[in-house]
Amino acid sequence: MSFRSSLRPAMIIFMFLAAGGISAADFAEYRVKAEFIERIAEFVDWPEEAFHGPEEPFVITIFGKDPFGRYLEDLVRTRTIKGRKIVLRRVRSGAPLGLCHLLFIANSEYARLGELLAATAGRAVLTIGDGEKFAKEGAHIGVYNKGGRLSFEINLKESRRSGLVVSSKLMRLAAIVYGEAGI
Repeated sequence: MSFRSSLRPAMIIFMFLAAGGISAADFAEYRVKAEFIERIAEFVDWPEEAFHGPEEPFVITIFGKDPFGRYLEDLVRTRTIKGRKIVLRRVRSGAPLGLCHLLFIANSEYARLGELLAATAGRAVLTIGDGEKFAKEGAHIGVYNKGGRLSFEINLKESRRSGLVVSSKLMRLAAIVYGEAGI
């Protein structure tokens, strides 16, 4: 991989988040969030044992009410994460999570956050919550609309507990990084 191609994901996410984010007036909120969760995975490293082999797909699970509609489904059909084909799963309340590498927790499931985090404890599953309070309460990332702009927070302490390594480039773009410098 050349230096130039390795910068491509960084430039893409920077376009989405730099200078205060993207105006909700320009893009539908959940289309931006779909792009965000698909691209955020390129800035996180999973331990080798998170995958059972080089052909195993990268599994994104949406837990709760799916706010993306077909947009995320269409998006992942043409892309890869970490060189792996992407499989999108939707899980409703009460169903087991099963295999997943990235778990998007819908805002409608905030009351079940503790239960979901317990279900992923000790597993290399990146948890992304749809709301400002998620990262502070233990999810790895909380993504939210603030004043018409996409913002996100990272819980570095919890990410490390899961064996995930979050890129410093991503941390620099976050509104808040919990677990760093006493926060």
